[in-house]
Amino acid sequence: MSKMTESRPPRKTFSPRSVAFDDFRRKQVSAFGGRAFPPDEHLMILEDHLGVALRRRWNAFPLFKLQMALLADLVDAEKAVASCKGKLDEIKTAPDVAERERDIDSLQAQQDMHNRIRRALRDIGDGIAWRLFDHDRATLTVLATHARKPHVNIEGLAAELGALAELWNQTQGLAILNDLTHFLKKADLTIRHDANNFEFVEVKSSRTKSGKLLRQRADLVETLKFLTEKEGDHLGETVRLRSVPVRPAAYFKAVKPVLDEAERTGTASAVIGEHLTVEFVDWSTALRADPDLGKLEKARAIADRWADNGDLVIRSFGTDRYHHVRNFAPYSIYPFSPMMRVKLMTGTMVSVSRLNISAVVRYIASKGWTVVRGPESHLSEAASEDDLRDLPVATFKKEALTLELPTTFLARIAHEYLAPRSIVEAFESLLRTGPAESGSVLINFDGEVDLWD
Repeated sequence: MSKMTESRPPRKTFSPRSVAFDDFRRKQVSAFGGRAFPPDEHLMILEDHLGVALRRRWNAFPLFKLQMALLADLVDAEKAVASCKGKLDEIKTAPDVAERERDIDSLQAQQDMHNRIRRALRDIGDGIAWRLFDHDRATLTVLATHARKPHVNIEGLAAELGALAELWNQTQGLAILNDLTHFLKKADLTIRHDANNFEFVEVKSSRTKSGKLLRQRADLVETLKFLTEKEGDHLGETVRLRSVPVRPAAYFKAVKPVLDEAERTGTASAVIGEHLTVEFVDWSTALRADPDLGKLEKARAIADRWADNGDLVIRSFGTDRYHHVRNFAPYSIYPFSPMMRVKLMTGTMVSVSRLNISAVVRYIASKGWTVVRGPESHLSEAASEDDLRDLPVATFKKEALTLELPTTFLARIAHEYLAPRSIVEAFESLLRTGPAESGSVLINFDGEVDLWD
């Protein structure tokens, strides 16, 4: 006869812990630092939305349902942003009372959090658009040229949703509501009938015509003519779309383990080649731990040494992309895990790059391209230029061909981790095609699609 085993309660565990509550830590857990980042449950919802967008990228009905979910969350986020703004205006104009500054900090943090969620939702929509156009960067850049209002037009939404549902029933292709994106700024709906046939639909709730509607229609017609002919006039200059048979190389494999380390420990940094340093802070980890800031200082010291030696080094943040979205691929298509993409697009994972522009220029020059005009000369003229040509940062010449290196390429090197050798390959491809043509060129890499998800 076996003995009955006596059940015992689980053993209690006791462990020591020490923390440093210094100025840095105080800022982390302050009203702003602690509340400005979306909590885990919000990150999970965004991860789920992104997962559906990835798994069902070519399935019309799941994508339609996903867009309805994105739209509902986007409208909620925009209402929350407006509500926080209204309350802030009230508090700032009210008589000074106790706890006023704390209330302002708290509301600003909440407003910032909802803004982060709003831009992440649209970043997911951007990913849908990039896949819809087979990652045709030049086309997407042109479509994103004019600014879109940062909020959904509620008044015209019912008509747009009705048209979207009708078009979904009529076509075998894929349709997207342009308001869900940063990139699709022409018309209200975009339809992909097949790989070579796209349609842009303007939806109006009435048949009344106005000067604004006529201007929008003319702009759409002009843009589509440019995309069809791959050439057009812009600000008195001829602009051409040129595809080059180059598969761009990028340092994603070098960056991924650095991101993974930041996710585990709170901070991480690395040096990439002789032209770039990257730093990452995962706030979702750093708020619960005591991060090692010394790891960030190592990368900064190297960038400072470059600058001390006379090189031009520029620091930028990954979320700077949302000020000029057309210059960057959306985070939602990066070859990282869905949660990592969500952390990057919300700024929960802070990304800082320090780019040695002088080193990039020296590399291109080492491949036989003569520097006609350097970065210091070009950047001295920098103002607010924001058109299709973009602002050049250096001018090179080889044989009969003179080419400008636009700042958009530097942005890609800094935050898409594009290898400088891909720029040289693109230049060499343009050199092989024949005599130089006057005007500006928007370069499209034929192998762009291979970089992303």
